[in-house]
Amino acid sequence: MKTAKQNKFQTAVEYLTDYSGVKCALIADSDGLIIISSPAADFDGELCAAVGLDLVDLLDKNLRGIAESGCEFLTVKTGADWITIAKTSIFYLIVIAERKADDLLGVRISRALEMISSYMKEKYPAVLLSSEPAARKIEKKTEVYNV
Repeated sequence: MKTAKQNKFQTAVEYLTDYSGVKCALIADSDGLIIISSPAADFDGELCAAVGLDLVDLLDKNLRGIAESGCEFLTVKTGADWITIAKTSIFYLIVIAERKADDLLGVRISRALEMISSYMKEKYPAVLLSSEPAARKIEKKTEVYNV
């Protein structure tokens, strides 16, 4: 049962981990420090955050010549896992799930991103204004699928 005092970050990660096949959902800052997480008992959230942000960094470096902006949404599917890393204003949402999770997980991830964005706009509007470039009008997403 969710309490009224529970913040929307916690609600967003629990919304994801309540879904069948999700092993871990977390929100991390750009340094890989975990803001909130909801991992399975045997899952290393800190490793997940560090490796996830390393993947985004690596992709950003390799896309510089062909993409206007950095990676904001990355999905990698391996033989066993479905890994999604999405940038939300100043944080990253990282979700690790079993590969067999159905495509409705993508809908849940989108909804969790909306929850996080809404909470950020409501709670920290000054931080968002200082972190977003003024000329930016259209959100760009980069998706990579490795099968």
